[in-house]
Amino acid sequence: MSDEYLVRWGSWRDCIELSRGTLKAFLTDPRIACQTDNLATRMLLWPDERIGNDSFIAPDQDARLLKDALSRLNSVAYSDIIENPQFHQNLSRWFKTDLPMMHLNSTARVPENLRIRLDKELDQETLSLLDDRCRLDVKLWSLLAIRRFPKGVKIPSLQRQIAMRAIARYGALLAP
Repeated sequence: MSDEYLVRWGSWRDCIELSRGTLKAFLTDPRIACQTDNLATRMLLWPDERIGNDSFIAPDQDARLLKDALSRLNSVAYSDIIENPQFHQNLSRWFKTDLPMMHLNSTARVPENLRIRLDKELDQETLSLLDDRCRLDVKLWSLLAIRRFPKGVKIPSLQRQIAMRAIARYGALLAP
């Protein structure tokens, strides 16, 4: 992205520029915490004084925030998990109509000048940061998965498979 293009983003320019650096730097910069730190939990609870836009969620708030996020999720008329093989069927049944299944907004490869080797980015410290930035969302996802998937589905194994597919997909999009 050119500087001329970035100027259109106003105050988000600095946040977008952070994405040009390392994944580790991106995950540790509090200016972008509202987009990197337990995003699903933040969206369910916003606005909430315990969650700052430019600060990471304190681990001592986890239990209360997870309880409140689950309560908010329970207040929604319908919820499911996109990875659920029955997602489309369940949603159609809930709407009481056959919904068209479309695949839109596919992610294109990263411009050549911004491509990186994802395997070089995913060192132990960065993987730990990813775990931390997703810790509440992973728990929330697991609790919803238990409700939505058939009994007997091994949720931890499914989570690992989803993460591995995502890493492979994004690794290919970022590859030089």
